[in-house]
Amino acid sequence: ERMRQHAALSGDVLGEVPGLERVRCWAVSHHERLDGGGYPQGLRGVELDLGSRIVAVADVFTAITEDRPYRCGMPAEDARAVMTRLSGVGLDHAVVDLLLKEYDVVDELRRQAQQTVRDSFQAFGRAG
Repeated sequence: ERMRQHAALSGDVLGEVPGLERVRCWAVSHHERLDGGGYPQGLRGVELDLGSRIVAVADVFTAITEDRPYRCGMPAEDARAVMTRLSGVGLDHAVVDLLLKEYDVVDELRRQAQQTVRDSFQAFGRAG
């Protein structure tokens, strides 16, 4: 339950930064689902703007494909299957279709970003 608070807490933090109102909305609603099964507000369908729908797809994609300290990311075939299964139910069909169409490009960018963060974290650890 505590982990589920991060969406609302992100909204609180971003609400303090002028000019980030739209980003705040996306942060708060990135766990909402088209079918209303998300959180924190249980929004559905047209209540979710395009930015929120894009961030939701990106969030699921990175959650299942990135390596985490407690598990490796899913192989591409499995990740594609998960994204396809969620398409049109919890996640926006058009956004998922675009991700799947450009999967290799998006996944490579994700891999590069993850490696950059990993390198920075290791450098930080060596500096301390």
